[in-house]
Amino acid sequence: MKLVVMIPAFNEEATLGRAIQEIPSHFADIDCTEIIVVDDGSTDRTVDVALAAGAAEVISLKRNSGLTVAFRTGLTAALRRGADIIVNTDADCQYVSAEIPQLIQPILSGEADLVSGDRQIHKLNHMPASKKYGNTAGSWLLRTVAGSPVVDASSGFRAFSRECALRLNPTIGHTYTHQTIIQAIHSGLVIREVPITFRVSAREGGHSRLISGVGTHIAKSLLTIVRTLTLYKPLSVLGGGGLALLLLGAIIGLIPLTSYISQGNTAGHLQSLLVSTGLALMGLQLIVFGLLADLVSATRRLNEETLYQLRLQAVPRNEVQIEASARTARSGR
Repeated sequence: MKLVVMIPAFNEEATLGRAIQEIPSHFADIDCTEIIVVDDGSTDRTVDVALAAGAAEVISLKRNSGLTVAFRTGLTAALRRGADIIVNTDADCQYVSAEIPQLIQPILSGEADLVSGDRQIHKLNHMPASKKYGNTAGSWLLRTVAGSPVVDASSGFRAFSRECALRLNPTIGHTYTHQTIIQAIHSGLVIREVPITFRVSAREGGHSRLISGVGTHIAKSLLTIVRTLTLYKPLSVLGGGGLALLLLGAIIGLIPLTSYISQGNTAGHLQSLLVSTGLALMGLQLIVFGLLADLVSATRRLNEETLYQLRLQAVPRNEVQIEASARTARSGR
């Protein structure tokens, strides 16, 4: 059983060495542990620090491409190295690597394909209230519209089975956290959550590079969620929006209709009539777009399955590995 811990890093020479050294070298039920670092176009000594601290591989991107690209690159590299389980952690030491065993246990026992660490943000004194509200709102939205079981959807401390990693392909937005949950749900993978410790960032000032401004981060995260849901559930998103516009148009249309029934004309309600008609036309357009996008989505699902099969054939397989995903284990096959 091989575990690969991957760390995306951008100009993290001050904290990366500590982050790597905190990762235990041995775990129960794990035969081999490796650490890889994805250097996201750093201009400091991040690469040198990673190699000196014991990273088995450093993948350097030519420019700063963002966390989503770095994460996707790390997944691909970990699979190429024959990982049975992949753990993602941060370079600023906010996550406690000693808690990796509890993170990977649901995968080892065949109970889950993706395990996310719950930072229990309501207990954190060092996280600003604005960030807490933003995280809570984003997680609630995912639970409501995507059926996510995750309470803390923004957590980056996660473990992935080989099956899960093969099926994930995040491409949207400035962070992978929300879209990978939606992709995992769409693929029928089992997601679990375990409580973890979340420390103050070891960076100078304890600040987050990903969240430069809370309002901007919330807006970007919301856009990522909507775009990802539109990819996987276009008829629900666009069709639902179209029905909402039709309903609103019908409600506004009651104003001139009531006037016509009671007075025999719509005098004085021309604006209401125009708005009602415009909303109805936009609603119908959205429904049509939703139907067309749903047809395109069917083709995308076939492409994803083809990509999965190609990846499956390309990655090496270890002699000792998890023989079935959590879905197979739960089905009793």
